[in-house]
Amino acid sequence: MQDRMAKLEETMAALATSQKEMLGHITERMEQLSQQVSAKSKDEGEHSANKGGSRTSVNSGINQLGSLHNYVPKTLKIDFPRYDGRDDPTTWVCRAEKYFSLHEIVESDKVTLASFYLESDAQLWFQILEELVYVTWEDLKRGVFSRFSPNNLKIRLVSSFNFDKLVR
Repeated sequence: MQDRMAKLEETMAALATSQKEMLGHITERMEQLSQQVSAKSKDEGEHSANKGGSRTSVNSGINQLGSLHNYVPKTLKIDFPRYDGRDDPTTWVCRAEKYFSLHEIVESDKVTLASFYLESDAQLWFQILEELVYVTWEDLKRGVFSRFSPNNLKIRLVSSFNFDKLVR
């Protein structure tokens, strides 16, 4: 019985030693990964600063806290909203801004991204606008509200109705 207890104690001591070694290796590897992520985040920060943007890195939580424990990856796939000019643009602008915020889109990329998702009348309107002036996101929002807000839609419908009457 005592031999059995002695062997169990030896086994337990060996397991404890093995666990300590594994914990040391894991801790060392976590530190290496944290340093790699910090270096990559620093490079991305310098890259976006060179482009003139102030984009914060997705991994900024890692840099600030020095730990991978607080990093939560963004795995939810959210499509950018489409807009064709038929409805009130308020919902589209609101969803677009939430998308920009969630995906940390820099100001200089917002118009390009949004323009891919304009359709029909809104796309044609944007093409003409873009040929005339350089368009920022704020310009695009103001223009979309001005051109496609419900009050302006009513005015356009009345105008086209009156035009149709004149033509007949």
